[in-house]
Amino acid sequence: MDPEQQEARKKELERRMNARSEALKAKRLLTPRKAKFDASETAQIFVDFTGSPESPSSPVTSYDTEDEHKKQFAASRRKELERRMNARSEALKTKRLSTPQKSRFDASETAQMFLDFSGAGESPSSPKSTVYDTEEEHKKQFAALSEWINHLVGTDFYDTSEVDALMAKTKTEATKFLRDMLISAGKPRGQPETRTKEEFNAEAIAKTRKLNFVRERASTMFTNSHLPSEINRLIQTDSISVRPDKKVFFDIGLQTEILQLFLSFHPIWLEIGLEIVTGRRLSAAPKNQFIAKTTRLIRTYIISDPSILDSKKYALGRTKSIITPEGQTMLHKHFMAKVCHFMVAVELMRSGNLVPQVKCLFLKNSSYKCFNDVFVMLSREVLAGSTNLPKLLKKIGFAPEFKQGFFEEYDYSVSGNFTKTLADGLTLGKVVEIVAGYEVDHVIKMLRNPGGDRLRKLGNLKVVLQMAESRGIDVRDVKPELIVACDVDTILEVLWRIISFYSVSKHPLHVVQKAAVTIQAAARGFLTRRRYAKEIASFRTQKPVSSPPEKPSDDRDKAATVIQAAARGFLVRRKYANEVVVHEKQTDAACIPECSPEEREKAAITIQTAVREFLAKKKHAKEVPSHEQQAIVKCIPDHSSEDREKAAIVIQTAVREFLTKRKHTKEVPSCHEKQVECQAIVKHIPEYSPEDRERAAIIIQTAVRGFLTRRRYLRERAIIGMERPIALGADSQLPIYDRTVLGLRELLDNTFKIRYIAACKLAQFAWFSSRCAEYIVLNNGIPIIVDSMNNVNRGFGTEDMLYHLGSILGVLVKSRSPTVRSEVRKQAAVIVDTVFHHMYAHHKSERLLPNLADTILGLFELHVSAEPFKKVTFQVRKIWEWCCKLPRDDCRYQVMCQVVRALESYK
Repeated sequence: MDPEQQEARKKELERRMNARSEALKAKRLLTPRKAKFDASETAQIFVDFTGSPESPSSPVTSYDTEDEHKKQFAASRRKELERRMNARSEALKTKRLSTPQKSRFDASETAQMFLDFSGAGESPSSPKSTVYDTEEEHKKQFAALSEWINHLVGTDFYDTSEVDALMAKTKTEATKFLRDMLISAGKPRGQPETRTKEEFNAEAIAKTRKLNFVRERASTMFTNSHLPSEINRLIQTDSISVRPDKKVFFDIGLQTEILQLFLSFHPIWLEIGLEIVTGRRLSAAPKNQFIAKTTRLIRTYIISDPSILDSKKYALGRTKSIITPEGQTMLHKHFMAKVCHFMVAVELMRSGNLVPQVKCLFLKNSSYKCFNDVFVMLSREVLAGSTNLPKLLKKIGFAPEFKQGFFEEYDYSVSGNFTKTLADGLTLGKVVEIVAGYEVDHVIKMLRNPGGDRLRKLGNLKVVLQMAESRGIDVRDVKPELIVACDVDTILEVLWRIISFYSVSKHPLHVVQKAAVTIQAAARGFLTRRRYAKEIASFRTQKPVSSPPEKPSDDRDKAATVIQAAARGFLVRRKYANEVVVHEKQTDAACIPECSPEEREKAAITIQTAVREFLAKKKHAKEVPSHEQQAIVKCIPDHSSEDREKAAIVIQTAVREFLTKRKHTKEVPSCHEKQVECQAIVKHIPEYSPEDRERAAIIIQTAVRGFLTRRRYLRERAIIGMERPIALGADSQLPIYDRTVLGLRELLDNTFKIRYIAACKLAQFAWFSSRCAEYIVLNNGIPIIVDSMNNVNRGFGTEDMLYHLGSILGVLVKSRSPTVRSEVRKQAAVIVDTVFHHMYAHHKSERLLPNLADTILGLFELHVSAEPFKKVTFQVRKIWEWCCKLPRDDCRYQVMCQVVRALESYK
């Protein structure tokens, strides 16, 4: 449906709803309401009908007889009451007709009232330009609209004025200022700062809640990432190290450069990143105190570490001013770990778009525009010559490509010259993007850097007005040339039209009316309760009097109204409940299929038979145990409690004796037989001399070594025999794709020799060409390889066969091809299960265990799901228990250390 058709349909629905509302108003005005219940009059009627004496206020009339007197009085009294009731009913009708009722909530009227608050004669959303009387009125409009735009685009979310002022200084002034801050940060703190009233207002509380939400999400992202553990591993292995001649914890000049690097980041990324890395909450600082608090935090927990300085092994002296060589190494490792963790945390927050209002990573006046600039500074000032930080971080998966440009640094806030700010089209485009509901940066990506060029500004404004018009904002008659010329009336007209589109609800009219009624009911209830509370409080503060206060005359009417409302509500609810029950019965009856009388009779007989059978069985089950128990009780003689206790002891003694004898009967013969056999063997063993024993040992060793040599020779001969066809077929004329497909088919053969040859071929193909790896994956090769590994039995060539198949899986896992990586992620569960099974079965093999473990490490680099690894905890634990017994320089121990460490960080 076109936008014009949607707009027409919306107007038609609103017209129908307004017409229906007017009809309901007229109907309510013409329908008479029932009169309220009058308790006094009803009581008087009851008295009159029961024959009570006449009212003192009624006229005195003489009658001949007592019966005639009563009849005449009752008739006259009834007529008088009817006349009063009719008069009162007519008065109430006249009052209701003369009193105008409040109209229902109208969204369009409310929006128009919101738009007309400036006092203009015509609607700001009309195509005619709005005329303002004085320049003072213009200033008021500019102030209100500037605040609205700044809140809309989110530039008031975080104050950067203090850090911007630092970046605006010259290099010498900024260096001196930061040096003074570092010196003051090293001194002990004074009195704790008191919190100001600004921290308790609603705006500050809302911003604090938003920041807390961002903190929680950022902390979760950092914790779930594998990068921090990988960085710690690189630092512990000295892959990332500090230059030996540098002492970061003592050099104030170097600390100044590092502090300037941190303060170059946007304050919101800086604050949350430091809190995540240090684990310390940066409390809300008063105005112009952010740099001081940040400097103290960086000096205490980034450049230095209190836990290291508290150890006598690393720091000496009461002031901890003497750092040992071990302490220097630990402090440098701590510093590099925190810096790398901070960069990871900041990049995760920026790429996760946690704060959509902040697009820039660094401040506008900062000399850093990307992470490569940060790496250059660290390499120039801190890192050792052997450390290539970008390359090392790229290997573990941290390769940020963000580079800050014009649109990320542009300030969309309105300050200073109002018309000139909106004339370039960028701020106006951001407002249209948010109000019209476009995706983030959808409109901004279509604009150009104005650069002071009038044609570029004009082109930007044309694009913005076109995008606004496509979403239903009436800007057809607005000329972009007037906006570029900073025409005040045109700019205000465009903004008021945008506000009219923004303020009118996009929900259906009945939804808006229902919401308005709910809000009005809540507000009226609140006001009524507050008024009632004030009345109660004023009544309690009054002085007590001797006589009770007089009740107002209309208390009875109010009580009667309450009773009638409760009674009518009860009757309506009861009637509705009865109707619901009847409707459900009718629905159930309609769902029952029609049956003939014979079928109904048969069904009834079947149900009755089943019910009677169930009841009879239930009754019989209750009666039989009771009869049996009565018969048993009759046969049991009466005994005292002492007799029963003695009988129990006798029974327990007999049972325990029987069980002990049976156990002893089973164990003694077997032990006796074994003893006799051992004695017979020992008696028949002749005594040999040491020379005879040595000669026998040599014979046994010779036989065993000969057996092992022959078995190894047969194994090598079998392997050579199986590898010979591979060498003979190396010059095959078949295309590589056909040879790969043929190798996969041979892996499914029943003959072990053919499968071994195919595994060798495929391992060579996959190793020498990434295209062959894609051929293997495209022909469903991973399930075939896994199935072949599961079908390998123990014997000659088993270890070699598994080595070649594991090599193929390792090449596939480490492949850079998107097709291969996607298929490996799909088959990750099967690969993990099979590989860990064979690692556990061949954990003593120095050749096979590292090969299969390399495949598992490749899966970690692919970031596959952690679910498959939870099912192999038994195999991992058993393999690790055995590997812990090996020397620390053994390849199996080292590779299992990597696997276990990766599993702990991966989960």
